[in-house]
Amino acid sequence: MKQSPTVFVVDDRPPVLESLKAIFKAHGYTVECFASSAEFIADQGPNQAGCVIVDPLMNPSGRTVLQWLHKSDSLLSIVLISGLIASADRVQQASVPRISESPYEIWVLLTMVADGLAGSLSRKSIRDRGRLRG
Repeated sequence: MKQSPTVFVVDDRPPVLESLKAIFKAHGYTVECFASSAEFIADQGPNQAGCVIVDPLMNPSGRTVLQWLHKSDSLLSIVLISGLIASADRVQQASVPRISESPYEIWVLLTMVADGLAGSLSRKSIRDRGRLRG
């Protein structure tokens, strides 16, 4: 089982996976890439802290990841990337806080992921304390 917080990238486009992996590795993050939602979901454990980057318009993996995160008890945070800002606005209204328009500014994406990882680690800490008490 993975222990360190991880940046997960789910996208069916190899160039996107490669570029995001290179960016996050260069900034010291542990990164795992998945070409489909099925691969990503099968790899996740209930106590994994991290942040998943996904395009909500990716067919069908983006929507599947969003649905899984919504229904599961996952600790993961999410950062959405989208080439269509109008679609990103619709997702924003659905109370998903972090959206980056593609092409993205690297510093914006890094900030969003850092915030997502911090939130995920905080939820993990709260869950772990609850288990120790109960």
